[in-house]
Amino acid sequence: MVHPNKSFLRGVLGFRVQRQLLWALLCAASLALVVSSPAVVLGAAICVSGSTPGCETTIQAAIDIAVGGDTVTVLDGRYDENVVIPAGKDGLRLVGDGGVLDGDLPNTGVALTVESNDVTVEGLVIRNAEDHLIAAGTEIAPVSGFTIDGATLEGSRSACVRVYGDGFTARRTTTRYCGLHGILVTGNDATITKSRASYTQSDAYSVTGDDADLQRNQVILIDGDGFEVFGDRARIVRNKVRIIDNAGVDVRGYDVFVSKNKISHIDGTGVNVDPPDDASPGPAGNGGEISNNSVFSSNTQGCVEVSDFAEPEFDPVFATVLVFGNRCRRAVDEGIAIVADGAIVTDNRVSQAGAGRLEPCVSIKGDGAVVTGNTGSSCAGGGLLLVGSSGVVSDNTMKKTFGYGFEVGNATDTSDSVVVSDNLAQANLGFGFAVRQSATAATLSGNKALKNREDLCDAGNATTSTGDDFDTEFDPTGGDCYLAGELP
Repeated sequence: MVHPNKSFLRGVLGFRVQRQLLWALLCAASLALVVSSPAVVLGAAICVSGSTPGCETTIQAAIDIAVGGDTVTVLDGRYDENVVIPAGKDGLRLVGDGGVLDGDLPNTGVALTVESNDVTVEGLVIRNAEDHLIAAGTEIAPVSGFTIDGATLEGSRSACVRVYGDGFTARRTTTRYCGLHGILVTGNDATITKSRASYTQSDAYSVTGDDADLQRNQVILIDGDGFEVFGDRARIVRNKVRIIDNAGVDVRGYDVFVSKNKISHIDGTGVNVDPPDDASPGPAGNGGEISNNSVFSSNTQGCVEVSDFAEPEFDPVFATVLVFGNRCRRAVDEGIAIVADGAIVTDNRVSQAGAGRLEPCVSIKGDGAVVTGNTGSSCAGGGLLLVGSSGVVSDNTMKKTFGYGFEVGNATDTSDSVVVSDNLAQANLGFGFAVRQSATAATLSGNKALKNREDLCDAGNATTSTGDDFDTEFDPTGGDCYLAGELP
């Protein structure tokens, strides 16, 4: 291939003319290579421009002559079209090089419809659509392997991107001013990475399908959830979410991994994880891992919630879940609230959570919990509440709360054989340690209480205490450990 003298082009022709001429030469050379070398399977390069010789003048015209594997490059200019990539053009690439696809008037539909598999949209600006900016596949005819890379998508009356099909990927893609979701996917193995969403009227990213992978994205100013996933084995890692009207992360599925997300200034829960809606009542399945997330300032809910409103007798709950290393500050509900069996809750830090007596720093309801190394302070409903049997509460610190430091059992639910050891309760307005009437055979050992209203209130049955450092003890004389003004 012969290259024109670049210095001559710069001197005689403008930069834009130079680029357009080079594109025309590239298209001609690519076509010649395909014709002269039939044994080599290479996609043709097709350009779109209103002024470059050899280019198609509309995106749709270029798509119409393209075959699977071709690359259609959209040069500078605005193209007022509703474009369709029909079935039978698998592997086609639609690349933006300064071009803008505008799907609005005189058009009224989807800006770009994709009906082939393994299509890539790269670097293209798509804006203004009465419907979706991109619609890939349908519920009846899904597409696989659709990819968006480095595109800017802005201004739609529905979801900016709607995808049906497995293997969807979005990288470095910006969605904003979307009438509903930023990206809405129905399909397995969806991947969304290093992308940005803002000013959407519903969730930023929503996936229905297993094995979703959502990492290193940024979400701001959203009217729904930051991330919503319905499916098992979701990975939601290292995302930044702020100023949204609902949950930062909301997942319904088993074996999830939600880690190292930074979430702030939200009106919902920081991280919410539940079993699937169609799961059977009672404990089953692994909830997965919720770890090292940072949640700051939830105006209506808590920081981390796992089946918080579930009743195990009637609702599905996890048989085990791991919650560790999370940081929570300023939440209106409980800092961390878990309803699950086999919960492992370690090394979390909670402060300034709750707005009432029933909203402590950490609340766990379920059997077989292991709760270690957590710290809590300045929470309205106390420090740590455990309701369930055969649990272990050790090496935790709860300070300066407006309720109990540590509470075993509640007014109604049975809690048997709970071990409470080597914890510190300091300067709480309620009891340092409270064993409620519903608790049986609780074991206290090596705990320390300082400057609480009373260090211990024991209303349980067959409680044992060994090596605890309690200066004061309140005797409920046959009643329960109620604080002043608390209703049974």
